[in-house]
Amino acid sequence: MDTEGSQISLSSVDNSPHDPCKMFIGGLSWQTTQEGLNEYFCKFGEVKECMVMRDPVTKRSRGFGFVTYIDQAGVDKVLAQNRHELDSKTILQSSHPLPWRQLCTLLAFSQPASPGILV
Repeated sequence: MDTEGSQISLSSVDNSPHDPCKMFIGGLSWQTTQEGLNEYFCKFGEVKECMVMRDPVTKRSRGFGFVTYIDQAGVDKVLAQNRHELDSKTILQSSHPLPWRQLCTLLAFSQPASPGILV
């Protein structure tokens, strides 16, 4: 997957190990930027990587992104908080991990504004 969010290769997704420090962040406002996402989530721990996925043609946000922490402590702090709000939009969290293939299928067929944080 590139930083523009233009490709998801199921073969590379299936063969890569699940990173427990990488969180799927759903339900983002269309106005949420990569900088805003990073600024919000760095309150919980040191962020290694942060991205808002964008449509490769229009460059508009796709309503979701990923945050990867340096260690598990950041993820645990995010999950410990019951409610998250960013850019006037509530982001609901779930501590139930999904296999990458199931996550890709969910993203392909879900409504663009469906909220959620998945680890």
